[in-house]
Amino acid sequence: MTHEDKLPLDTASSTHYFPPFLSSLKWWERAVRLALAYAPNCILPALALSGANIVMLLGMHLILTAVNQSQVNLDDVIRAGCIGIGSLLVGLLLTCWSVGVWLFRFTAFAEALLTSAAPDRMLFAQSIAKTRKRAKYLAGFWFFVSLILLVPFAPLCAFVALKIIASPDYIGAGLLPVSLPEWVTYVTTAAIVVLTAVITAYSLVALVVSSVSALPPRDAAVEALRLSARFWVPLSVITAIVLLVNFLISSPQALFGFASVAQINRTQLIVDIGLQVWLGLTSAVIWPFSIVPFCELLRDKVK
Repeated sequence: MTHEDKLPLDTASSTHYFPPFLSSLKWWERAVRLALAYAPNCILPALALSGANIVMLLGMHLILTAVNQSQVNLDDVIRAGCIGIGSLLVGLLLTCWSVGVWLFRFTAFAEALLTSAAPDRMLFAQSIAKTRKRAKYLAGFWFFVSLILLVPFAPLCAFVALKIIASPDYIGAGLLPVSLPEWVTYVTTAAIVVLTAVITAYSLVALVVSSVSALPPRDAAVEALRLSARFWVPLSVITAIVLLVNFLISSPQALFGFASVAQINRTQLIVDIGLQVWLGLTSAVIWPFSIVPFCELLRDKVK
């Protein structure tokens, strides 16, 4: 393997507003090759998450179809409700399982990137084995990370609820006795975007920290918070790029606004299913690819 194929380690140590490695075409090419090499390890959780979304989508579609009939039949509604709720529960369980597997595979990928300048499939397999031995540590670590994430997640939920209740395009239209000014919608959307970016940045920093940190779980979670604060400017740039790439490739429809529950009935079911299949196929590469710049920025900085 040539020197050009390796990730430029020296560019990671930066306090610049724009991390230098992001402007290197060779670095991006190498990052794509790494993600493609690791993709086979991500197919199972990607398919599971895509399948979970499809199952929940079918359940929701069945419920809305029964409720929105011109002549509502109570028996049909009850039957659809039972099947729909069952589908949602199955989808939720499958989602939880796939997220757990995703998190495990991401951690192993980060460990390989941080401990080797040129990881290959053999090293990926070794990282997966080492990460499996740290399962108890990772469980404790993510418990403390979850507690920290409650701080931005609580207001995020509040802003999302406000947007749903206030917007005429959502199922909660008309719930408010008065219509809110238009600027409230813009402020709410901006707050959702900012908080989503904050949660994404800290979560991925935490993932990188968890892959190699020798600190106790609670201290490692705080260390991830410290690194997030120390490098918040370059992290903001990386997070914005990562989110944009994910939206453009995996879910371009998300760029046109937040989908409402009411839109499920307006879109052909086959289109919604196709979008979820596409998400599953692309996430096996795009999601590992999204971790690479975070590993590069934090290389040699994790305690």
